[in-house]
Amino acid sequence: MIDENRRLGVYLVPWEDRGDGEPMRWDDIKGMALAAEGLGFDTFSLPDRLSLDGNGIWECTTMMAAIAAVTDRIRLGTAVTRSIYRHPALLAKVGASLDEISGGRYVFGIGAGSDRGDNRQFGYPEDHLYSRFEEAIRIVVELLRTGQSNFKGSYYEVDECVLAPRGPQPDGPSLMVAAMGPKMMKLAARYADSWNIPVAPIDPGAYSSHLAALDSACEAAGRDPSTLQKVAGVPVVIEAGAGHPMGEPISTDPSEAADQINRFFEFGFSEVTLWPWPHTTEAVEAQEATLAALRP
Repeated sequence: MIDENRRLGVYLVPWEDRGDGEPMRWDDIKGMALAAEGLGFDTFSLPDRLSLDGNGIWECTTMMAAIAAVTDRIRLGTAVTRSIYRHPALLAKVGASLDEISGGRYVFGIGAGSDRGDNRQFGYPEDHLYSRFEEAIRIVVELLRTGQSNFKGSYYEVDECVLAPRGPQPDGPSLMVAAMGPKMMKLAARYADSWNIPVAPIDPGAYSSHLAALDSACEAAGRDPSTLQKVAGVPVVIEAGAGHPMGEPISTDPSEAADQINRFFEFGFSEVTLWPWPHTTEAVEAQEATLAALRP
């Protein structure tokens, strides 16, 4: 049975290079997902990027659908879909479809996206990202929760839109919102079941101010802050001294790694996702001892 306050996950960015000089193929992604499920991890997630720092990336929702079809137990998440890439009505359709394929295991992560290059490269706007997201999430939530939406905004419009068919979760999948600034945190407090941050420093104290701001946003919305779950990611590597593209990884010693991860739970995070490097099945399997140390 999953402990909802101490979930452990695996996260990967499906870059064109696995990180060891070999190309990232579907078999690699499938192998990592199956290894995570077999070891007993609670979640497996992918980001929604089209390119990052000059690296090509496989399309997130297509890969997530394939992962949903070959796994049975592990929860699956998009961390997070970028609302700027798809009309919100289509995004809700994608979410309902992933929920169906996964048998209700899908966690719908959503965020505004950024202006770090792939928007412009692929022809998406880079202006008014918050305002666009504010409209998009309203449509997405209405469709997922009620099955219908009628909305006309400055950027998006739906006319008596109906979401049908719907997935197995009656109110739609659990919603996770990526939010760092105060305005986005207000939306997370209003709409989300969980909140996530990018891959974090291995010291959770670096995000104390963000956690405090999130709690304040919940209180301003009349919500108990404890009802909004917090998710953080940490880099992990196979060999001691090895580098990670997202900065200093946690220890390769299982006991020390477990202590570092437990600090996130002590800070109020309910889920920690491990980002293994390189992106190989072996890198996931190498976390077995850490997982065992966390769940003796």
